[in-house]
Amino acid sequence: GILDQGTLKWLLLPEYEDLRFAHFFDNPDYENSLLKTSVTDKFLFNPRYSIDHKQVGFEIKKDGKWGVYQYKKGIIIEPVYEEIDVLSSVSSIKIKLVGKWGVVDPAGKTILNAEFDEITLQDNIIYKTTQAGLTKYFTLEGKATEPK
Repeated sequence: GILDQGTLKWLLLPEYEDLRFAHFFDNPDYENSLLKTSVTDKFLFNPRYSIDHKQVGFEIKKDGKWGVYQYKKGIIIEPVYEEIDVLSSVSSIKIKLVGKWGVVDPAGKTILNAEFDEITLQDNIIYKTTQAGLTKYFTLEGKATEPK
């Protein structure tokens, strides 16, 4: 879970298997603190990330599935994905569902359906996808395009 050290209130209850700082949401400013504790209430670490910034976020894992929590908004992407991978430079999230990759935005809106064997970001301007040995390219908005 995540505990606000200033108010000693739970921002996220300690019911998650794992939490990972979502780097595209915010940068540390080392002034305010959040505590991360396990479900057994053991102190794990004390990173000093700002909780004042509206974009602070964490990747959360519950029942073996991943989602996203955002400060002051709560869970913005329910933990339903096998894996997630934050694409920090373009504020999107690669998601894995039933063994296939797709892309969603921070609000959970689908950019690319989860139907690809692999997705990589090229030069922060285009997604390169592989499906059944075929390579296709898409804009950051999810429209088919040619390689740049």
